Amino acid sequence: MSMTGGVMLSGAIQSILVTIICVGGSFSHAANCDSTSKGFIPLTELTGTYKGQPGGLYPGGINQPPIWHHNNGISLAQSFVPLNTSGLPDTVNGSWVLLSVGMSNTTQEFSRFVLDMQGDTTRHPQLRIVDGAQGGQTAAKIVYDTAAFWTVINNRLTTQGLSSKQVRAVWLKEANAGPTNPFPGHAISLRDNLRDVVRLLKVKYPNILQVFVSSRIYAGYASTTLNPEPFSYEAGFSYRWLIESQLTGNDSLNYLSDSGAVKAPWLAWGPYLWADGVIPRQIDGLTWLCSDLVSDGTHPSDSGRVKVASMLEEFFKTSPYTGAWFLKDFITPCCLAATGNVDCDLGDVADISDLTALIDNLFISLSPLCCPNEANTDGTGAVDISDLTALIDHLFISLASTTDCP
Repeated sequence: MSMTGGVMLSGAIQSILVTIICVGGSFSHAANCDSTSKGFIPLTELTGTYKGQPGGLYPGGINQPPIWHHNNGISLAQSFVPLNTSGLPDTVNGSWVLLSVGMSNTTQEFSRFVLDMQGDTTRHPQLRIVDGAQGGQTAAKIVYDTAAFWTVINNRLTTQGLSSKQVRAVWLKEANAGPTNPFPGHAISLRDNLRDVVRLLKVKYPNILQVFVSSRIYAGYASTTLNPEPFSYEAGFSYRWLIESQLTGNDSLNYLSDSGAVKAPWLAWGPYLWADGVIPRQIDGLTWLCSDLVSDGTHPSDSGRVKVASMLEEFFKTSPYTGAWFLKDFITPCCLAATGNVDCDLGDVADISDLTALIDNLFISLSPLCCPNEANTDGTGAVDISDLTALIDHLFISLASTTDCP
């Protein structure tokens, strides 16, 4: 009997040891630090195509939304009002919530962002920031209304004295585990999951207005099959296709009440996080070093989390779609791309009416300009006769471009 008991105990111990070794091994993979670049071009810089798909964050190979969608985003940002836990306006004790939704990388990065924002005196006093993202909760798992993921979020809101009816904006960063389908198959599947999640957000958070998306960071150092390259890079197309679906009126992602039933929030890109390893991005010099990830080469280390948190902070503090509700003092920029739209028409096109508006401002009524930056067509500072000359040249003579917005 004692021998039998001894054998049984030995077998149990052996089983436990095997489990520990296997589980431990899954976390002990050394990052593939030699894979410093994959040769892919960030979507923000891709002027050609990738496997038949054009670059850009938005349709047409550009990195900014259409002007009508841009204007709607600004209007929504300016419409935030503080709500109580019942979802009713309360300018004294009410709040609005910025919530993160996503998987392990998301919570690791957003929790650092939450930490960085504590004590930030520039924040709007009625803004509350809550990390709702959770480890292991991939896009395919949270598409279900009954997923435990949503219960956990509600518990986190309640713990902070908040409710689902105060959620007004979401940062959405998701992926799926272990993708194997070649492009575009896996990216289409992720897009469809994201579409379902976005629709569900409107159900779970009836007062939500905006969702900002980000795809994953560089995964070239990955030593597991959880979500390596090229899947991490290619997921950027999933998000672009999601936004394109809304812009073209497809997939019941309507957010405009005058266009029918509202079934989704307004969608736009948040910070685009992918860069090709150690190759600096053109716009900001972003790189991803092996030291920016932990041993699996997939999840961000402390330095990687700081990078993402810094990009989130810059985005929410400077974007015309967020500044009005994120900061206590914010002036919404009125100039989008190139100068010349002096009369601030929704088409954002410089034409004869802009010339008329500038002449009126300089010589006739002297009435204030709707956006002085748009009238600064020569980029020198004050609006004067040289800007009129530059606009005339642009419209009728050399057709040269006006200067970019500041």
